[in-house]
Amino acid sequence: MDKTNNEIWKEFLSKIDNLNNNILELEKLISEMSILSREELIKKIHEDLLLKNIIFKNEGILQKDLYKDKAEKQYSIPQLLINKTILDIRNTPVKKVFFLRKFLNKFSDISESDKTVLLNDLTRADINNLSEKLESLTHTFKLNL
Repeated sequence: MDKTNNEIWKEFLSKIDNLNNNILELEKLISEMSILSREELIKKIHEDLLLKNIIFKNEGILQKDLYKDKAEKQYSIPQLLINKTILDIRNTPVKKVFFLRKFLNKFSDISESDKTVLLNDLTRADINNLSEKLESLTHTFKLNL
């Protein structure tokens, strides 16, 4: 069953027509795609950097921890560490001293004897007041990240 030259041309032209239709569909799909604004792109890059950073992975900071409310007010790095520490203490109160020691070890300019005194004070602090005390430490001493 040999096709005639005319049938081959018709089939060829039909395929070209199909290609043109597919190209038009692709162009339509591309035009419907959303393109991130500059601010959204910067925000996405910022989140990716934070989430892929080994320090934050070790601390267990999750993407949902990056933003405080629906207005997406961004936390500072010290605030993230404070929140993570308090969350760990709330989840496992028996390890309060461990988590506080871990937090205090992030400060290089606090001597070991001062860390011991601070640890005793922080251990006795109520969980509701702990955030304020930890925050004052981040303002007073240099945090090593």
